[in-house]
Amino acid sequence: MPSAKFHYDIVYWQEPYDLGHITIYQIGDLCCNPGYEVPVHDQQCYEISYIASGKGVFISDGAETPVSEGQIHLNRPGQKHRIVSSLDAPLRYVYLGFWFKEEHPDFQFFRLTKEFFDSTDECMAHDTQNIYDYFFAAFSEIISADNMMHEMLKTYLSQIIITSFRALSRAKTSKYQHSRRTATEEEILYRIVNYIESDNCNINKLADIGAELGYSYPYLSQLFSNRMGYSIKDHFRRVQFARAVKMMKEDKTITEIAAILRYSTVYAFSRAFSAQFGMPPSRYKEQVLGKMQEEDEQEDAV
Repeated sequence: MPSAKFHYDIVYWQEPYDLGHITIYQIGDLCCNPGYEVPVHDQQCYEISYIASGKGVFISDGAETPVSEGQIHLNRPGQKHRIVSSLDAPLRYVYLGFWFKEEHPDFQFFRLTKEFFDSTDECMAHDTQNIYDYFFAAFSEIISADNMMHEMLKTYLSQIIITSFRALSRAKTSKYQHSRRTATEEEILYRIVNYIESDNCNINKLADIGAELGYSYPYLSQLFSNRMGYSIKDHFRRVQFARAVKMMKEDKTITEIAAILRYSTVYAFSRAFSAQFGMPPSRYKEQVLGKMQEEDEQEDAV
C-alpha cells in the first residue's frame, strides 16, 4: 500500500486531553500519496475532518462519500470508518477526534451540537468559515506549548466544532428547504449573492453553489441571469476582482493575490485581470491605484 507523504499525528488515547467541555483524543494533518488508504477501523469518538486539498472517498458503515478540497466531514462513535485517497489528486486533510463531557457546566452550550451530531444523516458540508485557520492555529499552539496553550486550544478547537455544526446543519436545512420549495426567488437570489460575497476565495467551482444552497446549478444560473441581467460567473468575477484591487491597496504582491484567489499560476490571474480591466495587474497597481493615492495625498495636503 502507498505510504503517506507526511503524517503529523498528536495522540492522546492513553491520557485524553481535558479541555473542560470536551476531551481531545487525536488531532493531526495527513498528506497522502496517490492511492493511500486509511484501513477500516472502529470509530472511537467524534471526528471532524477538513479536506485541505485533493480528492478521495470517506467510507462510513459501507456508505461512500466523495470528498474534495474545502469540505468538512463528520464521523460518529461506533461507525466503521475507512479513507481512500485519489490516484490523480491525493488527499491532504486535517482531523480532530474528541468527546463531549456532558457533566461539565459548559456542556449546555454544546448540547444541541451533540444532539445534531448524534442524529444527523448529513455527514458532509462545504466550509465557508475558513475552518483550516482554526486547525492551523491549534497546531501552532501545540508546537509552541507555552503557558497559555491550554486556553488557546480550548478556543480554537471549540471553533472547529461550532463551525462544523453550523456548516452541516446549514447543508441539511438547505436540502430541506429545496425539497419543500419554500424559498422565494428573492430569497434564493440573496443567498447566491451572499454566498459569493462572503466566500469568494473558497469557491472551487461555481457549480458548488448549487450543492451549498440545495438547488441545481442550472436552475440557479437561469434564475440569476433572468432576474439580474448578468450571469453568476459575471458576478463572481466582479466580486473576485474587487477583492483583488482591495488586496493591492493593502500592498499584497500579485503572486500572493493570485494564490489567495486560487488561480493556478500568476499568469492565469494576470490574463483574467487584464480581460476585466484592460491592463495587467502590475500596471493597474502602478497607474490607477498610484494616481488615486497621489490625489488622496494632495487632498490631505490642502
